[in-house]
Amino acid sequence: MYLFGSVKKNRILITVLIFLLSLPVWSQVRYPGLINRNNIYVKRANGQAYSGEMIDNFSNGKVKVKGQLDKGLMEGEWLYYHENGSIWGQGNFVGGNGKNPSPISGIPKDGRNGIWKFYYESGKISSEYHYERGRQNGAQKEWFANEVMKSTHDLDTEREQTWFSNGQRRYDNDPRNDLYREWFRNGQEKIVRHNSEGIVREWYQNGDLRKKGLIRDNLKEGEWIYYRPGKILDKKIFYEQGEKTAELKVDKNESSLSQWKKYYPNGRVKEAGQIITLKKQGIWTVYYLNGRVKEKGNYLDNRRDGLWQTYNEKNILIREEYYMVGKYHGKYIIYFNNGDEKITGNYNNGQKSDKWTYNFENGDSKAGHYHNDMKIGPWNFYSADGSTMTIVFMDDKPIRPEPN
Repeated sequence: MYLFGSVKKNRILITVLIFLLSLPVWSQVRYPGLINRNNIYVKRANGQAYSGEMIDNFSNGKVKVKGQLDKGLMEGEWLYYHENGSIWGQGNFVGGNGKNPSPISGIPKDGRNGIWKFYYESGKISSEYHYERGRQNGAQKEWFANEVMKSTHDLDTEREQTWFSNGQRRYDNDPRNDLYREWFRNGQEKIVRHNSEGIVREWYQNGDLRKKGLIRDNLKEGEWIYYRPGKILDKKIFYEQGEKTAELKVDKNESSLSQWKKYYPNGRVKEAGQIITLKKQGIWTVYYLNGRVKEKGNYLDNRRDGLWQTYNEKNILIREEYYMVGKYHGKYIIYFNNGDEKITGNYNNGQKSDKWTYNFENGDSKAGHYHNDMKIGPWNFYSADGSTMTIVFMDDKPIRPEPN
């Protein structure tokens, strides 16, 4: 028996709580005969808080939701049903005001208390949540339709676990023990890592290692190694306090060929080139922090070989030098910023040889010859005022000056 006297009023009351409709319905809280005023359901006619049973039905006449209001607040057990008549959700309210609806079900969260359970249409449990006056706590659980556990989340310890529908564990995040693990559906371990400190490992589904590296103070540190399927080395990345400092990328078609990159803290490339059989080979480039080229040239078996050029931060060429298997060999030139030659000379197998000329910013200059890295013969010194002087050298030692 309903609290309102007439059939018409009873129908109005039945339609008051449409808990399973979409979110906007709950947020509006405008029901025929009742209105939510200051978080309390009151009669629209006289403004008095309402107490009594609340029932709503599906169009087929079956109960959709039922529960009690006490002095305008949702109290005690409330039941929600599927259209086939089976229970969809059940739980208790203490002082529920109809606020804070769930974005999934539309059922208010404010005032939920104790255990709330939800079910599939088959009657099998789908989820279980714990509340204390509207706030979730304790263990939260979900199941697949086949009754296999789907997930658990302990809000007190923050541990989260999930499973595949075949019962195989999917992941386990355990902050208190600083451990995170993942599995493939076939049971093969996928990831093991420590969130703040320790070794991280990841695997492919066939059990082959995918990557490994170190976490220290929640940051990547040192060498991280990555593999392609088939245990083939893919790359190595190096970190300092979480910042990537260098990367070695192995060519997919030629395992002995790798691309090397070194980085500034801002992530820009500092140095780049290729490595073949663990040695620097070919063209290598060094960059300034602003991204412009600082230096470029050729390597042969880890040693400089051929022409190397150096630029200032304004991209002006300031040096050209030639190498042979790691030693200076051939022409050597240093430039002023305006492009004029500052120093010119030659090297022979790492030693200065032949004529060298030095020009200074004040206009002075000097020129002479080297042999086996030692001054030899007459060296001429020129002053900006036009005066000159010649000094003769033997084995890098002056033997007599010859003023002019």
